[in-house]
Amino acid sequence: MRIFLGIFQVGDVTVFDELKDVGATNHRQLVALYCGATSGFEVKLCFLNIIFPNMKI
Repeated sequence: MRIFLGIFQVGDVTVFDELKDVGATNHRQLVALYCGATSGFEVKLCFLNIIFPNMKI
């Protein structure tokens, strides 16, 4: 029996930035993992089609 696994994580990282008036810059990081019996190409493509427009890429 094969196990399907999906892990998705979003995190914010704050970096000191002397050029900003508040003294810091926020960076958002995204991680996605898909494991399964098939390649999962449709799942990955759907994920990218949703994420890229939201990130303005």
